[in-house]
Amino acid sequence: MPEFHVPDPAAERARAEAALRESETLARALVNSLPGGAVFVFDHDLRYRMAAGELLTAVGSSPQEYEGKTISEALPPELAAETERFVRGALAGEAFEDERTHGALVSLSRGTALRDAGGRITGVLVMSHDITERKRREANFACLDEIGKDLERLSTADEIFQAVGKRLSNVLKLSGCAFADVNEARGEVTGNYGWAAAGVPTLNQTFRIEDYVDEELSRASRAGENFIVRDTATDGRVNADNYARLNIAGLVTVPFLRNGLWKGYVVATTAEPRDWRPDETELLQQISARLFPRIERARAEEAQRNSEDKFRTLFESMDEGFCMIELVTDECGRVADWIYQEVNAAFEQHTGFSVAVGSRGSEVFPRTEQLRIDSLTRVQQTGVPERSEGYNSDTRRWFTTQYSRVGGEGSPFIASLFTDVTERKQREEQQTYLLKLSDALRPLADPAEIQATATRVLGEHLGANRVLYFEIHGADYVVERDYAHGAVSISGTFPVASFSPKVLEAQLAGRTVAVSDVTADPDLSPTQRAAYAAIGIAALVDVPVVKRGTFIAGLAIHASRPREWTAAEILLCEETAERTWAAVERARAEEVLRESEERFRTLFESIDEGFCIVELLFGVDGEAVDYRFVQVNPAFSRMTGLPADAVGKTARELVPDLEQLWIDRYGGVALTGEAARFEDRSEPMNRWFDVYASRVGGVASRRVALVFNNVTERKQAEAEIQELNRVLEARVAARTRELEGERASLQLANEELEAFTYSASHDLRTPVRHVMAFAELAEKAMETGEHEKVGRSLSVVKQAALRMNALIDGMLVLSRSGRQQLQLLPVDLNALVTLARRDAAAEFGAHPVRWQIADLPTVQGDAQLLQQVMTNLLSNAVKYSAKREVSEVRIWVQSSAAEWTISVQDNGVGFHPDYAQRLFGIFQRLHTEKDFKGVGVGLATVKRIVQKHGGQVFAESDGHTGATFSFVLPR
Repeated sequence: MPEFHVPDPAAERARAEAALRESETLARALVNSLPGGAVFVFDHDLRYRMAAGELLTAVGSSPQEYEGKTISEALPPELAAETERFVRGALAGEAFEDERTHGALVSLSRGTALRDAGGRITGVLVMSHDITERKRREANFACLDEIGKDLERLSTADEIFQAVGKRLSNVLKLSGCAFADVNEARGEVTGNYGWAAAGVPTLNQTFRIEDYVDEELSRASRAGENFIVRDTATDGRVNADNYARLNIAGLVTVPFLRNGLWKGYVVATTAEPRDWRPDETELLQQISARLFPRIERARAEEAQRNSEDKFRTLFESMDEGFCMIELVTDECGRVADWIYQEVNAAFEQHTGFSVAVGSRGSEVFPRTEQLRIDSLTRVQQTGVPERSEGYNSDTRRWFTTQYSRVGGEGSPFIASLFTDVTERKQREEQQTYLLKLSDALRPLADPAEIQATATRVLGEHLGANRVLYFEIHGADYVVERDYAHGAVSISGTFPVASFSPKVLEAQLAGRTVAVSDVTADPDLSPTQRAAYAAIGIAALVDVPVVKRGTFIAGLAIHASRPREWTAAEILLCEETAERTWAAVERARAEEVLRESEERFRTLFESIDEGFCIVELLFGVDGEAVDYRFVQVNPAFSRMTGLPADAVGKTARELVPDLEQLWIDRYGGVALTGEAARFEDRSEPMNRWFDVYASRVGGVASRRVALVFNNVTERKQAEAEIQELNRVLEARVAARTRELEGERASLQLANEELEAFTYSASHDLRTPVRHVMAFAELAEKAMETGEHEKVGRSLSVVKQAALRMNALIDGMLVLSRSGRQQLQLLPVDLNALVTLARRDAAAEFGAHPVRWQIADLPTVQGDAQLLQQVMTNLLSNAVKYSAKREVSEVRIWVQSSAAEWTISVQDNGVGFHPDYAQRLFGIFQRLHTEKDFKGVGVGLATVKRIVQKHGGQVFAESDGHTGATFSFVLPR
C-alpha cells in the first residue's frame, strides 16, 4: 500500500518566510542604490515587511509607521483600498505602476512579485522614485510651449506680458510680475508692463534703484546675473520697508542686456518668503530670452506706426519683407533692371532667396513678370505708390507688394514692402475648388457618378493626367470610373498586392504618399518603375481613406511628367478623398434608407412578432410615469390581448395595474439611447414577453420601438423541462454515487479477499497443524498409557482451537464492517472517545492511563462504525503501552478546508517504520501472542471503516518512543 504524505503547513510557511527574508535583504541593499527613493516589501497578508528610503523622510514619514503593519493599518481608508488593489494584483503576478502626489513631491512606484527559487510568489517588492524634478520640468516645458504660442498670437507688448504673467503665476504661484526698463544714467527703473494678483500693488511705475537694492546687486544685474531674494524682510541687500509697501516678500529678477548694457529685466514676486528652486529661475531665464526680443519687436512695430524716426528698428524687426532698390533704366526711360541697396531679414523668409546688397534683380528673379516692370516704371515716373497682388513664377509664391518712390522727382530709389500671401491664396483657391466640388456632387445619387465627377473636378483643377477613386473589396481594389486626360483610362478590379510595398504600408497606416519622380524613387524596384511607366505614371499622390483603423478606399492622382507636389495640393487631394467617400456613403445610405423604408412597411404589416412605437411620459421629477402608443402593427393585439385601437392611448389606460418595471425599462432606453433586450412576465396581462427595445431618433427623442413575442407557452414548457431535468439529474447523480460506492466496495473486497486467502493458507493453517500434531501425540500416549502426556497434548489442542476460533471471530467482525450500509449523520467524536475510554478501562482494569484529549469536531459519518474505529485505536494505545508504568495517550485533530485528521498517540513499544503499512493488513502482527494478545484484525477493521467513509489511515513510529495512528475524514 502506498505511503501517504500530508504537507506540513508550518514547513511551507517557514520556507516562504525564509524566501521573503532573503528578498528583504536584497531590497535593503537596493535602498542604497536608490537615492531619493524608497523600497517597500509586502507579504501575502498585505503586511509591510519593509519600508525604507530617503523618500519616506522627504514626505514626513518613517519606517516605523509602516513595518509590521498591514496596509489598512498604516494608510488612510481610501489610499489603503487603492494600495491593496495594486498589491493583490502583484501577488497574482501582475506588475503595476502608480503615480502619486505627496504635497510638493511626486513619486512613481513600480511593483512586482517576489518569487523563490521554485518560482512561487512569496511577496511583493515596490520601488518608489522621486519624480518631482521631472514633473516640474514637464510643467515648465508645457508653460514655455504655451508662452511660445502667445508670442506668436499676440501683437502688443501689454497683451503679451499680461498673457505671460498669468501663465507664470499659474506655474510658479506668483503674486505678480513685471517688465521693467532700466535707465542707469538716471538710476531708475520703470515698470511699463505688468501683471499682479488681486490686492497686490502694481509695479507699473518708476522706482529709484538705490531705494530697493544695494550696489552689489546692481553690479550683478549689470553683469547679467539673476537677482534672487528669499525674504526681503531679512535680506540685508534690499530695503525691507520699501518692499513691504509693495507687498513683496520674495522675488527673482532676470536682467536683459543689449550690447552689454543693462536695459531691462523681468521680475517675479511673491507676497510670502520663498525658497526659489533652480528650475524656477531657469524657467524665468528661458522666458526672458524669448520675451524681450518679442517685446522689442512689438515696440518697434508700434513705434513704426507712430514715427518714421524709428524706421531702422522697424526695418530690422518687421515681419514683412522689405527692400530698397535702385532702378536701372534704358535709353527710353523704361525700367530694365534694378540693384538691391538694402534688404531686411524677412526678405529671405518670404522669398526663399538670400540677396546680397548690390545684386541685380535679373540675377535673382530672371522670370519677372512684365506687369511688375510696368508698375515700377509708373511709380518711379509719377511718385504715386502702387499696391498689387500677383504670382511670382521664380519663387512659385503669391505676394502682396507695395512700391513707393523714395526721394523727389527723378529719384531712382524705390521702397518695396511685400508679404507672402501664398497660404491665403491657396486657401482661397482651395475654398473655391471645394465649393465647386460640393456643388457638383450635391445633386448626384449614383455612387459611380459621384466618383467620376469628383475625379474629374480634381483632375481639371490640378491639371493631372489621371485621377481615380477606388474601394477595397477583400484582397482587391475596384475602380468603377476614373478621369483621364492625356493618359489611358484605368477601371476594373485589381489586386491590392499590386501596390508597391511602400505605398501599401503607408495606406494601411493611413498616410498619404507623394512621389515627385518615380524614376528616382529609391523605394521602387526596376520592375515597379517599369510598371508605372507602362501606364504613364511619372509622379503620383496616393491618398488612403481609413475608417476605424481599416483601409477601405483611396484616391490616386497621376502625372505623366515628374512634378513637385505642394503641401496645399496634397491637402486638397486628402480633402477630396474624404468628401468623395462621404458623398458615396451618403448616396448609398440614402438608397439603403429608401429600400429600408419599403421593407420596413412590408415587414411592419406582415411580421408575426408584435411591434409598436411608444412615447414615454415623464413626471416633473424626471421619472418615467407612463407611455402612449404611437403606432402598432396587426400582430400587436394578438400578442398582448389589448384592443387594436390602442394608438393614442396610454399603457395605464389599457392596463391600470401594469407593473412599473416596464415603464422604467422603456424610460431608461429613451434617456440613454442604449437598446435593451429582456424577458419578463406581466401579472395583470397574465403573459410572458420577450422584448427588444430601442430608441427612435436622437438624444432628445422620447420614443421607443418595441419588438416582442408572447413567450408564455415557451416559458411554461421550459419550466416543465427544467423540472424533468432536475429529477433526471438527481436520479443520475444518485445512481452514479451508488455505482462509485459499489466499485469502491468491490475493489476493497478484492483486496481483502487476497488478504483472506493468504491468511487462510497461513494464519488459519497454523492452529490446524497444532491440533492435528498434538491429537496424534495424545493418541500415541493413550496407546502407551502415558496419561500425563495425553493431558498436555489435549491442552495444546484446546489452545489451538481457541486461537482458531478467535481468528474466525475477527474475520467475521471485519466482514460485517464491510457489508454494513453507512448511516451518515452528524457524529460527535468527543462522545465516541468517551465510550472508547470506558471500554479500555474495562479491558485493562486498574492500569494507570494519563489521557490528553483535545476538543474534537463533529463529522459526517456512521456513528456505530466510527465507534469501532475509536475503540480499536484507544484499546491498542493502552495495550501496547501497558508495560510502561503509566500509559500516556494523546488525542488531537488537525483541520483543512477539505478534511479532518484525527490522531491517537501512545508511549508504548512502537514499531519499525518499515512495517507501518503491514499493520493495517488482516492478521498482520509485529509482536507475539505471548507479548500482546490479539489476532491482528483490529487495524484492518479501522482501515476498512475509514475507507468506507472516503478517508485514509496511516501510522508513524521511530520504533522506540511509542506510535501515532491517524485517520482522515472528509469535511
